[in-house]
Amino acid sequence: MNRASNNGFQLDAQKGYFRCEGVNIMAFDGIYPEGHQAGVSLLMHGQRLATNGDIRFEPTPGQWQPVPKQIERTVSPEANAIVTRLAYPDLERHARGFNPMIYPDYAFSYAVTVRALGPSVEVTVSLDEPLPKALQGLLFFNMELFPGALFGRPWIMDEQQGIFPRQPNGPVMSRTSYLDRAGVLPVPEDSRAMAGHLMDRREYNPLTADGLVALPYAEGRRFTACPDDPLRCFTVESTAAPLKLYDGRMNHNNGWFVLSSEIPAGVAENAVRWIITPRVVEGWRSAPVVQISQVGYHPAQEKAAVIELDERDDQTHEAELLRVTAEGVETALRSAPEPWGTFLRYRYLRFDFSAVQEEGLYKICCGGVESHPFRIARDIYERGVWQPVLEYFLPVQMCHMRVTEKYRVWHDLCHMDDARMAPVSWNHIDGYVQGPSTLTRFAPGDHVPGLNQGGWHDAGDFDLRVESQAGECYILALAYECFGVDYDATTVDQAR
Repeated sequence: MNRASNNGFQLDAQKGYFRCEGVNIMAFDGIYPEGHQAGVSLLMHGQRLATNGDIRFEPTPGQWQPVPKQIERTVSPEANAIVTRLAYPDLERHARGFNPMIYPDYAFSYAVTVRALGPSVEVTVSLDEPLPKALQGLLFFNMELFPGALFGRPWIMDEQQGIFPRQPNGPVMSRTSYLDRAGVLPVPEDSRAMAGHLMDRREYNPLTADGLVALPYAEGRRFTACPDDPLRCFTVESTAAPLKLYDGRMNHNNGWFVLSSEIPAGVAENAVRWIITPRVVEGWRSAPVVQISQVGYHPAQEKAAVIELDERDDQTHEAELLRVTAEGVETALRSAPEPWGTFLRYRYLRFDFSAVQEEGLYKICCGGVESHPFRIARDIYERGVWQPVLEYFLPVQMCHMRVTEKYRVWHDLCHMDDARMAPVSWNHIDGYVQGPSTLTRFAPGDHVPGLNQGGWHDAGDFDLRVESQAGECYILALAYECFGVDYDATTVDQAR
């Protein structure tokens, strides 16, 4: 039977978050809002379903949008609450640093209070000063919903209903950018060129992509996600501003579904009040996870599996090493794993099977869960381990060339217009900083001959990081010198 625990949510003072059976609600534990790890977060039965519950300048923010500076976080077990004070702007990040952001010229501070109320958690937002009427529609309290856990699943908003789509679809609506509404905070002299680049609107720019967003799927006071699934079902009720459900993937590649309430002008105390009620499955425990070497093991090496358990799982488990033969499966070793300890939300065991040296195929079973099959063999490192890095990954990632495999084109000739000297006094996205001089005879914008060939793409981006290129060349040189590696399945047509 699925029902909420009679004890409701309680603040774990040591862990610093709220617990109720297999559901946890965190408040500003995370430190990476651009990566959807911050603010108020909801983890249900082993899945993180919602996060980044906080104030933003747009209803569907992305990676490059302004985030607040956390001033103070108070965990109060007596009040069963966590109070976090935050403020905009964060001057240390304004047009500076590894991930520079452009902040609007509007400074304010606020507090987010998260308090346990039996089977629910109350989230309230209070501003130190009310939002001026002239800036109505500038601020939003958002909670971002993880798309991967919601595709194809239903939602209900008051009398409306729908299904979370795998692909973002229109219609869209235009809105005035927050930078146009409030103006741009003065930019330091040495960052003005970079700021101008970031705010360029001649083509798609993630920093200024808030001018066109998806029309909300629905608007109302009570939203329920996954009503048919007790492991994912949660309800959000707003007693202040209405709720709107957006698809943030429409204007940002890394956008999520977003539940948002516009912060009203003229209200400071409790400008936002949400009641979040997850459907708690009493007695739920996360299934054991058996972690092994994906490569396999050499017969003579130390061999141990790590078994991850629910922190509340106090059973005595037995692990079994199974040998897989042509005739079937047989037990090679059975014993009780040694306790390792706890880490974060889990308890860990260590199952040592170093004594088993017979070559063959094996699996490990614990708590009714089996690992993937793996090998114990003397030739374990001789094929399909480090070799695919040279066979596939490095060739496919090569830049300034067309990469083909039989009749498959991994990517065409690319980046032939790069290798231009960077502007002086330039703080670029991703951490590259150019000082007041180019230190060469080349002027900013000049093409530097001989550089737009070779190298590898940075993972997930369009650039080539100098440090990564040099580091990889160093690693390959060491491998060649130390181990005599002579392994190459790639042909490079130097002339073309």
